[in-house]
Amino acid sequence: MSITVGVFWDTATINGISWKYSVSGGKAKITGASPVSGYIKIPSEIDGYSVTSIGSKAFADCGSLTSVVIGNSLTSIGDMAFADCDSLKEFVVSPNNPDYKSVNGLLLSKDGKTLIAGVNGDITIPDSVTSIGGGAFRGCSNLTSVVIPDSVTSIGDRAFAGCHSLTSVVIPNSVTSIGDRAFKDCGRLMSVVILDSVTSIGSEAFKDCGSLTSVVIGNSVTSIGSEAF
Repeated sequence: MSITVGVFWDTATINGISWKYSVSGGKAKITGASPVSGYIKIPSEIDGYSVTSIGSKAFADCGSLTSVVIGNSLTSIGDMAFADCDSLKEFVVSPNNPDYKSVNGLLLSKDGKTLIAGVNGDITIPDSVTSIGGGAFRGCSNLTSVVIPDSVTSIGDRAFAGCHSLTSVVIPNSVTSIGDRAFKDCGRLMSVVILDSVTSIGSEAFKDCGSLTSVVIGNSVTSIGSEAF
């Protein structure tokens, strides 16, 4: 155990999984776990501390993780907590969770407006979503198709970076901005259609998309970041 300025870090084994966590203000944050494969349920309590958050990249690169169950206590999930989980197929969230919910296996904010984390497969994003969060689908290398609805207005930084199986994408008329590195390293992406509402394309947005042969850019784009293509 290590201690500094009222915060300490420790590990605890629950159901055969060793959970790494930190404690601050009497609340626990999960910072990692092993071994992680198949289905996992995020514990609501560790060593008597209520688990309220998951740290950034806590489960990144867990290639055998397929399903994540989230209970009532979790109120904060860090950036790219589930990045590069190329077998992840679904999130299941308790209906009593105050901050999150799951729709079509995707992890959303409770109001349904922000897509927090995506999964692999053929994905249709719900019509309630207005923002695809930073790193939402990062490293979902088995994401084969995605339908982005007209409700979405922004695509965050690295939102689809490293989605190696994605071959085409249509950015609908509602989207106004595409974040930095949003589709970077999508090696099989061949076709991109960016419709007229988009005004800015971020830096390195489509960098290292080696198969890209066709890009249609609408009339409203006024800013294209460095190394965008």
